[in-house]
Amino acid sequence: MSSDIIFEVIPYSKTASGAHCQKFVERVAGVLDEMKHVGMLNIPEILEENHMGQPYYRNIDSREFGARLREKCKKNIMVNTVVVHHQNKDKFMEWLDESRNSYGIKNFVFVGAKTDYINYPGPRIIEANSIANKNKIIFGNIFIPQRDNEAERLVAKTVSGCSFFTSQVLFEPESLIKVAGEYSAKCSARGIEPAKFFLSFLDDLVIFGN
Repeated sequence: MSSDIIFEVIPYSKTASGAHCQKFVERVAGVLDEMKHVGMLNIPEILEENHMGQPYYRNIDSREFGARLREKCKKNIMVNTVVVHHQNKDKFMEWLDESRNSYGIKNFVFVGAKTDYINYPGPRIIEANSIANKNKIIFGNIFIPQRDNEAERLVAKTVSGCSFFTSQVLFEPESLIKVAGEYSAKCSARGIEPAKFFLSFLDDLVIFGN
C-alpha cells in the first residue's frame, strides 16, 4: 500500500435519506478535488458495544459506503473492521472474500478487542492477521502509543503480517517517539522489516516511517 495522505471519512447513518447520502458523497468528492495528494480513503467501522461485548451499528456498512465514495471520487478505499465481532474465523474470512469480490476492496485495517475481559466470538488480532496474511491480503492494525508494552505488541503484529499501522488522533509526540524508537530497535534486533506508520493529527493523516 502506498499513499501520500489517507483521508478518513465516517459513514453516514443508516437512517439518512437518499438525498442526504447523495449530497454527502458529492461534498466529499468536492473536498477531495482540492486535495491532490490524497491517495486513499479510510472508512472506519462505527459501532457501540454493550457490557457483554455485543456490537450495535448505527451507520451504513463501511464497505457499501466506501464503494459509493470510490465510484464518485475515484480513490482507493480502505475499510476498518473490529475482528472480534465476526461470528468466528470462518465468517471473518467470508467477510474478507465478500469485501474483495463483491465490493472490490483490497485494503483493510483490523481492529482488536475493546477489552481482554470479554470472550468475543471472533478471532483476536494476531489470529485475524495470520488468516489474512495466508490469503495475501493487504492489511494494517491500530497503533496506540500510550498503551503498555505497545512496542512489543507492534512487533508481534508485524510478524503476523501487518504491513502498516494507523493511529488514533495524537496530541502529544513524546509517547509516539518513544514507542516508535523502541519498535524500530526491536525490529532491527530480530531482523524484521518494520511496518509503515500512518499518524493522525486532528484532521490530517500523514505518513511516518519507511
